Amino acid sequence: MNGNVQPYNIFASEGGCLMEASSVSQPCKRRAGVVLWGGLVLALLVDLCVALPALGAGPQDRVRATINAVSAILEDPPLQRVDKDAERRQQVQQIIFDAFDFQEMARESLGAHWGDLTPPSPV
Repeated sequence: MNGNVQPYNIFASEGGCLMEASSVSQPCKRRAGVVLWGGLVLALLVDLCVALPALGAGPQDRVRATINAVSAILEDPPLQRVDKDAERRQQVQQIIFDAFDFQEMARESLGAHWGDLTPPSPV
């Protein structure tokens, strides 16, 4: 450190002037603490206000994309022909299987009973 530079507390000021760290009064320290905590609380609230809508948008967007993909197949004129029924069903099934984890949904639905199930026997 340069010999000319004195340590200052940037949060402590009286009369608009910075004071040396060793001479900061208790009310000034208390005020600095309140400002610091208030700033942290404000930052946390802003972060929550920004993050919560983003969290809700993910699943809704995913379901909307799945519905749109299935609708596109069902409305596709070449796939509406009778002889394309099997192909249309296969494409819709693939979209649904890609969008949903049926094993995880079953595990969540059964909860504690999931562990009671026996594995499927080989055919």
